[in-house]
Amino acid sequence: MGLKYLIAAGVCVAYCFAQDTEIGGAIGYGVYRDGSIYAPGGKAEAGIRNRFAAGAVFGEDLYDHLSGEIRYLYHDGHAFLSAGGVKTDMQGQSHTFTYDLLFHLKDREEAL
Repeated sequence: MGLKYLIAAGVCVAYCFAQDTEIGGAIGYGVYRDGSIYAPGGKAEAGIRNRFAAGAVFGEDLYDHLSGEIRYLYHDGHAFLSAGGVKTDMQGQSHTFTYDLLFHLKDREEAL
């Protein structure tokens, strides 16, 4: 099973060196600020717990002044609600897929 992943990684690396492509990754930590909910019955706190995030990017230089990137981001979530000494939470997660179209106004060899 490990050999299969090693071969797949080798194919990806070989493809990147043979083409004008990029493969990258990211890892981070999401920090949120909780919110308050006011109602006639009292006040409640709601929010998302601070959790990790991870992502990947695949980019390709299509033309001299145009390129594109496909991005994926996974965020582990943990929503919660607390009111009157009672707390509840729910495990969740989010997945984001985006495509960025990049326009290069100057030649790629330019410093800026």
